[in-house]
Amino acid sequence: MRATSWAWPDRAPQDWTSPGTDGFGLSDSRAVTRRHFGVDAESVTVAALTALTHRGEVKAGTVRLAAERHGVRF
Repeated sequence: MRATSWAWPDRAPQDWTSPGTDGFGLSDSRAVTRRHFGVDAESVTVAALTALTHRGEVKAGTVRLAAERHGVRF
């Protein structure tokens, strides 16, 4: 789906995000590469909370707390 992620937003009933780190040629560990691109579990959690904040379902303070707790910069 990453190869055709540009085709999906019209067909997805909600917001669409396509995370991935393939093809960037980094020689670091997978964990460090995922953190670099913001697709590790902690970064995805903060991104999901941010999306819920934009929809009015989560308070902004929750996002800040989660980011601080997990060391995610955004």
